[in-house]
Amino acid sequence: MAERRVTSDSPAPGYREYQIGNARVMALSDAREFLEDVLERAGSLFLWARAQPQARTIQGRRPLWVVPWPPDADSAGYAVVRELHHGGLLAGLTGRRFLRGSSDRPFSEIRIATTLDRAGIPTPKVLAACVYPRGIFYSGDIARRWLPDTRDLSEALFGSAADKARQLKVMTATGDLVGRLHRVGLYHPDLNLRNILVEERDEPRSCVIDLEKARIVTKLSDGKRRAMLDRLRRSARRFTQATGRNLTADAWTSFEEAYARHVR
Repeated sequence: MAERRVTSDSPAPGYREYQIGNARVMALSDAREFLEDVLERAGSLFLWARAQPQARTIQGRRPLWVVPWPPDADSAGYAVVRELHHGGLLAGLTGRRFLRGSSDRPFSEIRIATTLDRAGIPTPKVLAACVYPRGIFYSGDIARRWLPDTRDLSEALFGSAADKARQLKVMTATGDLVGRLHRVGLYHPDLNLRNILVEERDEPRSCVIDLEKARIVTKLSDGKRRAMLDRLRRSARRFTQATGRNLTADAWTSFEEAYARHVR
């Protein structure tokens, strides 16, 4: 049976879609005046964020900018802004240009994140997404809520503070997250250690990010599940090679046991 997408192409609840100059915008309902000023002055959300004197960068495969975000009163005052780029073989050819189609990736991220939030699955709220059409292509950027006291999964598992006891807790939280994602039918084709955040608490909580390529279907196939799990394991092996630190068999057992509670 063919997989059927669950999310629609209409604006997500609590968001509005509108035009600002050449930019198409989907954002929380209280952000329009702020975004009009940003886009008129800077041309894009990412260029505005990069130019802010208070901005600080988070280094990953590409820089992200953490900046004050005035419209969102309950966001701890900050947003993480990133510009969309192709990965893999297309990265050197098309960079940040995407072919225009029926569903633009920045808007898809809002719809997916909202669906996960309604299901009680942790992912940061997306504050705004912008699409900039140029002929048959577009570029785009996304602002999401900044979560203080978080590290990506690679740092939580392979950083200097990651002892074996902590690895077990983090892998349990991550197995719980991935199991819940699969239970609601989410396929994330780029689920790697940098696309999972870990909130630092006594009992850590894992959150999924960078959902613009993800989709939710009525029934996720076993093949799609295995592909996501295999990609996560490959990502862990790359960090083992880069850091010389290992994930123990017990850590993977913790992941698998937590995952299995949601997916049978």
